[in-house]
Amino acid sequence: MLSDMNRRKFLKLTGIVVLATSVAGALGGCSGGGSSAPTPPSPEEEGIAQIILDSINAARSRVGRHCSRS
Repeated sequence: MLSDMNRRKFLKLTGIVVLATSVAGALGGCSGGGSSAPTPPSPEEEGIAQIILDSINAARSRVGRHCSRS
């Protein structure tokens, strides 16, 4: 199949995949049932999120020191 693939077939296939993904996402939101509130994160999840945020902030401050604007 790849040997027969040209630009037109590739774009058509890509469009079909994008459309199918969009429809699946839209229909997933229509699952019915009652609207339940999202569950709050567990303490473990909050700890992991805080570690990630601290790492991002540390990296941003290091980049800021190395890339001074003139």
